[in-house]
Amino acid sequence: MTKIMIRVEKYPTESEEKIIKAVENIFDINRDELKEIKEKEKTIYLYETDNLNVLNKFKARIKHRNIQIHVRAYMQRNILANRTHIYLNKQTATIGKVSICESPYECPLGAILLEIEEENLTALNNIIEWLTT
Repeated sequence: MTKIMIRVEKYPTESEEKIIKAVENIFDINRDELKEIKEKEKTIYLYETDNLNVLNKFKARIKHRNIQIHVRAYMQRNILANRTHIYLNKQTATIGKVSICESPYECPLGAILLEIEEENLTALNNIIEWLTT
């Protein structure tokens, strides 16, 4: 059972439309399924699915930039049990480019978090392999 979660924070100075468009530039999401969660002075947008097709655009973007090896290494390094994650620069996503962040604090306006969970480590590694080839 695959579980994919995409999470991004919107700060008060940011445009809601630009944040949502940044996510749409990198992932094949259905905008209507994007949840909006209000937290103090920021808003969190959350997208959860079990459909791997949401990653097709991300796969194409990392292949286009020829960074599959970097994405694979980063995702493998972040494996914990049957889950992995990667942080993507929100600002570069607004122009449709993928840039990896080591942490959400590395980016001045935060990052887009992609988290993938699978039933077991073998299945998770298979998804990472598919995504980065």
